[in-house]
Amino acid sequence: MIRKSTAPSLHPVVGQLVSVAAAVSLALAVALASLSSAFAYQTFGGKWSAITNLQICVSTSYGNDSYRWLDSLYWWNITSTDFGYTTTCSSNVISLLDANYSGVGWDGLTQMSPSFSSNPYSTGWGYLNYYYIQGYNPYKANSVSVHEMGHLLGLAHETGCVSMVDNTYDRYEVCGIVSPTQDDIDGVNYLY
Repeated sequence: MIRKSTAPSLHPVVGQLVSVAAAVSLALAVALASLSSAFAYQTFGGKWSAITNLQICVSTSYGNDSYRWLDSLYWWNITSTDFGYTTTCSSNVISLLDANYSGVGWDGLTQMSPSFSSNPYSTGWGYLNYYYIQGYNPYKANSVSVHEMGHLLGLAHETGCVSMVDNTYDRYEVCGIVSPTQDDIDGVNYLY
């Protein structure tokens, strides 16, 4: 006689636990998928009166930092934004500089005057920290300068694979970001 084999039935409590675990796994997968693909630029609330011809001075003292700043200007200039600039150190509103500080935790820093939330900005300073930048390859260093230039245009930190993500490791090593992303461009277009 041939017997049909039947799958053993699960205890009712175990069956409910399996159903709950499956539902939680599905919900988590949906949530993670939406986080990784949905970016929303963040702004400081302030901005320049216009960005079509910003007067920018590149004045660095260490290594190739001036090239990193010039690269960031190039990357922002070719975006579909109104960003444009003239390099001058006599009537500039933005200064792109460098420093060599070992006792700090930043590889790039931006300062705005009167403040990040001011409208309009009157002056801005971007710094590359040579102490860290000297150990970066040119692409990773560009990732920092493009990020700081985003701050100088009014963008704040955000999450995801965009140039405005706070952490250089995540921005470059994890995401490979070396130029403005569409989300960054959307943020600048929103401001201007």
